[in-house]
Amino acid sequence: MRKVGLDSNRPVEGGTPSWRVHPPDFMASTGTGYVRINFVLDQWSSPADDGWLRVYDTIVNGLKEKGIEIYGLIGHESVREPPGDNFRNARKNAAADAWIDRYVENFVTIVGHFRDRVKIFESFNEPNDWHGGNKAWIHPYWFAKMLERIYRAVKLERGFTDVTLVSGPLLAHDLGGAENGISMATKYLKDTYQAGKKKHGWEDVRSSFGSYPLDGIGYHLYVRQSAESTPADIKGAHKKYLNALSKVVKQQDVADKKIYVSEFGWRSDHGEAFQARNLRAGFEYLREDPRVALAVYFCTQDFPEGEGIARWGLLKMNGEKKPAYNAFLEQARLDREAVVVTAVEPTPQEKIAQLEKEAQGLRQQLAASRATVSRLEKEGQELRQQLATSQTTTAQLQQEVQVLRQQVATLQETITQLRRQVDTLRQQLVAATTTTPVITPPVTPPAIAPPPMEDVTTRLRRHPVKRFDTRTLDQIKYL
Repeated sequence: MRKVGLDSNRPVEGGTPSWRVHPPDFMASTGTGYVRINFVLDQWSSPADDGWLRVYDTIVNGLKEKGIEIYGLIGHESVREPPGDNFRNARKNAAADAWIDRYVENFVTIVGHFRDRVKIFESFNEPNDWHGGNKAWIHPYWFAKMLERIYRAVKLERGFTDVTLVSGPLLAHDLGGAENGISMATKYLKDTYQAGKKKHGWEDVRSSFGSYPLDGIGYHLYVRQSAESTPADIKGAHKKYLNALSKVVKQQDVADKKIYVSEFGWRSDHGEAFQARNLRAGFEYLREDPRVALAVYFCTQDFPEGEGIARWGLLKMNGEKKPAYNAFLEQARLDREAVVVTAVEPTPQEKIAQLEKEAQGLRQQLAASRATVSRLEKEGQELRQQLATSQTTTAQLQQEVQVLRQQVATLQETITQLRRQVDTLRQQLVAATTTTPVITPPVTPPAIAPPPMEDVTTRLRRHPVKRFDTRTLDQIKYL
């Protein structure tokens, strides 16, 4: 496994992949084995949105095609609503529980989509940082709960046992000469273990998986930042801080856990040569420490001055390469060559570590399988109960339907009888309200007297005597 990685800065800006990660040519030119990708929501509301998936598929697939592995950060920026100050105290908080529900849901969505290409995911970034307050942003009580919820949801409920879940990376520093910065992470980690075991079911998780709910420890090392720091100072500080963290793991855990240094670096404020020299010293120690699984340099490019964390990059804001860029190329090459040698002849310790890792994976798969069987048996029992209830309900409904049918038949008969009664009543009503007509014979009209007859004989005298031609037709035709 490669151990040299590079943080990509923000991978998506305004819905578009950053040039630092897509096309993948720049990252490929660095020779890095891993690129740390922060799965931020950016402009989308959920990682299940098609647009979000397309953008990150483009980034991940491009890097994989170049032979670069992905180290995934799924932090608070994977949730639309910020966590606010709901997690600073160890007391129950409905708003905090609701936020964790959304966080775990989005975490599982991202892992489920990318687990065929991304095998390592870390959770909440720097939970022990004060983040503008006067105490840790996420109290160990809540951090322990987050880890348990994530681990159980990913590995037990979904059965994604082929991924490595690294705890949210803890911040450790000696900025400003604060030597007690070493306890900033170690005490926080110890308190997280204690809270998890006592209050959040970590022992149940261990019984099921053979591991507490973290496969590795995330760590951010920002030590020896002053201009007077030498390579020897840096290597000594790294050893000191890693020893302290490993001690807590051995005291609190039942299994050895690898440390993933997902951020370390230096600004170029004290000179670009200073940055390049310290980068080299940091990698030289971290690559050789067997407790360290991965070392990721922070970061690819400087930030705008207004953001306050300006000059950490291998590149300037205008894209110009600093000496640290060439120093990184050298360390990536040495890392690649070391992997080739190791691949030819692994040491006995590496063989044992690999076998232990495989055994752990098999135990987790077995636990997940048992959990799946248990869940399916429970679902089967519930379905059988539902079926029995349905059958009982069906029989009851059939009886009720039969009774209703009888009632309907009775009502129909009653309606028929009522209709007959109504017809009879109508007839009676008609009979009671109608008078029988009296037949009256027709009246004989009075006789009409005929008009008086005139005696015409008296008028004959007034007319001359009529003479008629008495000749016959035969007589006339010869005239």
